[in-house]
Amino acid sequence: MDKQVIKITESDLHKIVKDSVNKVLTELDWRTYANAAKKRDAQIQQLGPDATDKGGNRLTHLRNNLDYAASDALTSKYAQRHNNGYPTNNADIYTKNGYQTVTTNNFDGNGRWSRGEFNYGNKGNVNKQGYNMDSQMDNEVEDYMNGKSKYIKGKGWQ
Repeated sequence: MDKQVIKITESDLHKIVKDSVNKVLTELDWRTYANAAKKRDAQIQQLGPDATDKGGNRLTHLRNNLDYAASDALTSKYAQRHNNGYPTNNADIYTKNGYQTVTTNNFDGNGRWSRGEFNYGNKGNVNKQGYNMDSQMDNEVEDYMNGKSKYIKGKGWQ
């Protein structure tokens, strides 16, 4: 059996690595963590609040960690720094008992802010509360909660 040798340049190798990393980063979106938290929560509903995984980790702890990761990823995606050093946007995602809540705070740095609260229930309804709900972050959250954001394998969230 003959081995086939493929020669590539260093720049080709860098391009391959860069494309692979970008593909992974696209798939590790805040929606991936939020979706995983919903799935963990469904397991908790089925198995009970004291259920553990094969490693002995409580499912409630794993769900909470996924909520934290989703919150951090969404905040990081839209975070901007105001001249006073404080972040202008943040998000908090909380999943429990078949419900998921996303709360967003958007500050424009001029004393104006908006707060969005999105609730996703077992029946798939989304209630949006708040005002000045025109930020890009709020629109993305609303699309996710309404099922308009879809995960496409190999391409990430669309």
